[in-house]
Formats: sequence, C-alpha cells, structure tokens
Amino acid sequence: MTKGIHMKRINTKSLRRFIAVLSVVLMLFTCCGAFAQPAAAKPVAVGGGGTYDPLSVSKSNIYFGPAAQSTTVTVKNVSSYSVSITSGNTFVSVSKSGNTLTIKASANNTGGNRNATIYVTSGSQNCKIYVTQYKSMVVRGGANYATTLSQANLSGVSGLTGSPSTTVKVINPAGTLKVTSNSSWITVSTNGNYVTITAKPNTSGGNRTGSIKLTNGYETRTFSVYQLKWTITNICAYSYMDSAISGTIGNCPLLEAYRPFKDAAAWSAMTMEQQNAALQNLLAAAKQWYGIPASRYLPAYYDTRANLNSKYAAGLTSTSYAAVALTVVDNTPVEIYLNYDLLKNNPVEAVKSILHECRHVWQSQKACYGGTAMQYLFKYNLDPNHYIRAEIDANGYWNQFVEVDARGYADRLLAALQRSCK
Repeated sequence: MTKGIHMKRINTKSLRRFIAVLSVVLMLFTCCGAFAQPAAAKPVAVGGGGTYDPLSVSKSNIYFGPAAQSTTVTVKNVSSYSVSITSGNTFVSVSKSGNTLTIKASANNTGGNRNATIYVTSGSQNCKIYVTQYKSMVVRGGANYATTLSQANLSGVSGLTGSPSTTVKVINPAGTLKVTSNSSWITVSTNGNYVTITAKPNTSGGNRTGSIKLTNGYETRTFSVYQLKWTITNICAYSYMDSAISGTIGNCPLLEAYRPFKDAAAWSAMTMEQQNAALQNLLAAAKQWYGIPASRYLPAYYDTRANLNSKYAAGLTSTSYAAVALTVVDNTPVEIYLNYDLLKNNPVEAVKSILHECRHVWQSQKACYGGTAMQYLFKYNLDPNHYIRAEIDANGYWNQFVEVDARGYADRLLAALQRSCK
C-alpha cells in the first residue's frame, strides 16, 4: 500500500510538469501565428450594417494632344453616380454608358495649354479626373527665332557646300521631340529643340516640296520644306575666297609685276607700248599665281577699240567694256582683248581685267577635275548651255556664279596687292 501511494505521487508531479510545458508551447504558437498573418484592410462601414469598397476611377489624370481626341474611364464600386465639369471648360465633354465615361476634347487652336477638372460623385463620395490638353508645336525661324514658320524655304544650292540648310526652333509644350525626314533629299539633325534641315542640291530642273515629321508623344506634325530649283544665279555670292589674300602678299612675281600700276599719274604718262609691256608682264605673273601652266597660250591684245574690232576675231562690241575674252566651247578665255581707250588712264581697271580673265582660266582648270561642289558649279556654269551672255541678259550675266567669283576674287587680290606694295 505504501508503495502504491508512492507511485501515484510521482505521476501527479510529472503530469503537472507536462501541463506547464504544454501551456508555454501553446502560448508561443499563438503569438507567432498572430505576427505571421496581419489583419486585412477593413472595408468602409455602412450605416445599418454591411461594408463597401470606396468610389474610384481607372484614370485620374488625362493628357491630350492638340488634335480633337477622346478616351474612356471606368467608374468603380458604385452603380449610381453623377458627373460634372468645372465651369467654363467647354473644350471637354463627358458622356456616360453604365460605368464607362467617354471623355472628349475638341481641337486646341488657342496657342496655349488648357486644363479642366471632372468630378464624379456618388452620395457623399467623389473623385476628380484632371484633364490637360497641350497646345500644338510651333516652328520658328528668322532673327532670334521670332518668326513663326509655315514652311522652311531653301535655295537650290548654298555656296560651295552645295547643300543649303537652315536651323529652326521647335516650341515643344510636352514630351521629347523627335524629328525624321519624309523626303530622301532632306536630312535633319537636332540639338535639343533646335532642328537643322539640310537639302541636297536641287538639280531636278524644277522647284520641289518635301517635309519632315515632328513628334513628341502627344502630337505628330508634318512641316513642309520648299526648295527652289538650282540656277546659276540663286547661289551664295563670293563663292571662294583664298585666305592667302585676306592680308598682305609677300614678295613674289605678281607683286613685282603690279608695281608699275600703283601710281595712276605714272601709268597715264606711259606710251601704249610701255603699258602693253607692263600688262604682258602682269599676265605672266598672274598665270603663275593661279597655277596656270606657262605653256598655256593666252595672248592679251592691248589696242584701241577701233583697231581691236578690225584686226582681231572678237574685238570689243561696246566702248563700255574694258576687256573682253574670246572663249571656246567651255567658255574658257583663249584670247584677251584690252581696251586702250578705257584703260590708258585707269591702271586699277587694267589690273582687275587681267586678274579677272585669268580667274576664268583657273575656273576651267578646276572644272576639269570635278569632285567638289565648287568644281561642279564651275563646270556647269562654263557650259555654253548655262553661261548667261551679257547681250542676252545683262543682270543674269553679272550675277552668275563664275562672274561673281572672278569679280570678287580679282577685287580681293587687287586689294591685297595694294596693301602689300609700299
């Protein structure tokens, strides 16, 4: 009996220990379970019982480009609602179909961005939809980019580059500007909102119109580019100016040959033979300056107008000409006729006549090799089919490429000789 009672006491103690340990484990499990599963967001309570999800819309911000556009918005969690728009924003309209709103904006021709707010209301709840409509992109050019352009106008060619170009500024209200060419003869490059438009020389025989495309994510716009046909008189004047004649000229045969011409009184005191000798010497030095081979035969006849007309093949058709060059098929001078009647007291014009005609020979040499735009222009203009003769069109003759070039270069070279001859 004593033994049995002893065993019972041992079991009771163990049981109590087991129960205590089990209680601790259950407490830990309950705590861990509470942290592992956070409570879900509570729905909004409704008076009288029940819950609901709050009113919402699928889009709260809408952005339109300047063209007339539309989009749809879904109204969520309500079956009955009303819609209103801020007063005065007539460019926006809204229509309902169930829980779908169709929002439309008319074309924006105001020149500015515009905004509106749409209110969606259901009972005591409301949502706002903000509408922004951007203005159209604007292209500007001219001085300080102050002029709004409807198109870019380019010449047929531009100086010696042969590729006329212009830079415009795009006033871009939103997004990132992207520019591409719609025409094979137009290329574009951008620097921020500045766009440089470059065209190939227009040798098509007629004026032409192309375009570039401007996009910013909200608007796609086509901008026209108009290019004149290429003619020999619509290019940039003073095409080629050698840097060697921008200052002074060092000692050289041309500078020495020029010295007899620097004093007008001394020149006028010379006989015709003395003046002719000076002109022949200047011609030889000019040929060397231009790189014309010494073997190239280029006689210069210095005589009175009457004698020139009677003795030589070309002569002078007018007393207003100081010099005339007889040319062959490519309009390259092969003989130069110098009018003594006009030059005997005008050494400056005598020098310019030699330098001018030798420049034409130089042009013909360059034209033979092609390659650059300048050489192409020389070749084109010296062709008898394109050279404009003074007796046919005096203004065209004066403004055509080879005459502008020869006249401009001769003037600059003479100015350098005058600066250099002390």
